[in-house]
Amino acid sequence: MNLDRLLAHFDRISEAPDAIPRLRSFILELAVHGRLVEPEPHDRPVSELLERIQAEKTRLEKSNAIRNQVPLPPVDKCSISFSVPRHWAWLRLGDVGVLSGGMTPSKNRSDFWEGDINWFSPKDIKSDELVESELKITSAGVAETGLQLYQPGCLFMVARSGILKRTFPVAVNRVEATANQDLKVLAPFLRGMERYLQIMFRGMTRFILATLVKTGTTVQSFKYDEFEQQLLPIPPLAEQHRIVAKVEELTALCDRLEAKLTTAQTESRRLLEALLQEALNPVAESGDAARSHV
Repeated sequence: MNLDRLLAHFDRISEAPDAIPRLRSFILELAVHGRLVEPEPHDRPVSELLERIQAEKTRLEKSNAIRNQVPLPPVDKCSISFSVPRHWAWLRLGDVGVLSGGMTPSKNRSDFWEGDINWFSPKDIKSDELVESELKITSAGVAETGLQLYQPGCLFMVARSGILKRTFPVAVNRVEATANQDLKVLAPFLRGMERYLQIMFRGMTRFILATLVKTGTTVQSFKYDEFEQQLLPIPPLAEQHRIVAKVEELTALCDRLEAKLTTAQTESRRLLEALLQEALNPVAESGDAARSHV
């Protein structure tokens, strides 16, 4: 079923209790498979984007802003898990940006805590964007532990948590921040791709949870080496921006539909309560009348 048909028949499927979540997942899957927006003839080819990513990676390595990256295996068509438009490309996650993690400074050091530096943990990853953490650390906590400070525009991903049984939380930081050990952070080599990458991760959630999360352990966690080598679908940058805009537009529509459905359910409950009250009143009145004749 395509998106237009799904939306056209929403009034019918809205009776299902999971209608809105299904619609949201469907939108994300369409985005990842390249079926949400059309290519534009004036878009710069994806090959130019790949060159820009590689050039920025090389610049960061030469300036010692990042360590020299270990070359990853070339893209093998046999490793591609689904089809995308022919004008798109595939890159391994480690060729898109640097993947790293954080830690928890000692809670016994009071001079490490209640500072002004954001320190994100899985319980903070509840929205699209991160602007403030529940706990904050000090500059001493960063300096003495070697915690990495991430600039805005990185992807903070829950990589170790029981929540990975059912979902894969991903958020973009809009403030300078650090992370705890249960998060992995992807710092893209090229800024401006983070929202598309976030959408892509969410659209690939079922695949990621099924293939890249360890099972049989007390707490679910990523297979980190395999995750870093995971192939990602990459469209031209302009198309990425159109995908983000369309997903945001349709997500807002889902929000409105959800609010409408909630309102309708509330009104239905009120009507049911009124009908029950009306139905029970005669019983109560007859009981009162019977007692008055005793």
